[in-house]
Amino acid sequence: MATLQELRNSLTTVIVRYCIQNTPPAVAFNKQEQLQAILSKSSEDMLTELDTLILESTQENETRRPLLHYLLHGIKQINLFLDCHEPASEEQASTLQDQLVQLIVNIQHLLKTPQSATVLVNHDGNEQAITGLIRGVFQGYSFCKSGAILNETLLLSKATQETIPLIIAGMIKIQCLQQEIHQLQAALKETALKPLQDEQTKPQEGAKASLPATSTPPSFRGDLNEFFNGLLFFSTPSANQSGAAVVDQQPIFWPD
Repeated sequence: MATLQELRNSLTTVIVRYCIQNTPPAVAFNKQEQLQAILSKSSEDMLTELDTLILESTQENETRRPLLHYLLHGIKQINLFLDCHEPASEEQASTLQDQLVQLIVNIQHLLKTPQSATVLVNHDGNEQAITGLIRGVFQGYSFCKSGAILNETLLLSKATQETIPLIIAGMIKIQCLQQEIHQLQAALKETALKPLQDEQTKPQEGAKASLPATSTPPSFRGDLNEFFNGLLFFSTPSANQSGAAVVDQQPIFWPD
């Protein structure tokens, strides 16, 4: 099943392909290389670069600028959803589904509308008229340049209006499941690391209470005290033998 990311990528490809066809060949080659670079950018950088391409490619003819900005708005809404690491609420999922279904339905309507007519669309709280994508009367009807790109490139451009809501709902459900898996993996990782963190803090907390491996046991310390005190007793000269005053010897105690 198709994903939201694939739908986003197809919208991005439409914009880049249109810009390629409306710039000189030398520049267009560079822009063609930009497609993969744009798709790998962060959401903010992606939107900024696409907006710049739209403005550059429509300087001489602004007729298609509303259409390209409408596609850019769809990319923005998808990116906002893709960037959420926590599972989306039912309201968020429902809102995105309505927006994307309307986007695809409007594009399909534009693909059937002549250039002499317009289709009203709503985005960013504004209503805007977009010129149709069918041209020609005397030479037969065919897609204009942007219409041909949309028809060939855009995911779901040929889907029926009955299946569009189902496909979009499936895309959103897959993304919600991925968000739930990501949240679960983060929780499991944190749970797995907690015992290790606790073990690392235990030696520091009990360092003062525990004896070092080389410490002398208390019972052996007592024996040593008696041994050294005995040596001092026998090795110290008395006043009768040396004529010196006898100095009281203080017992030696090993520190606890």
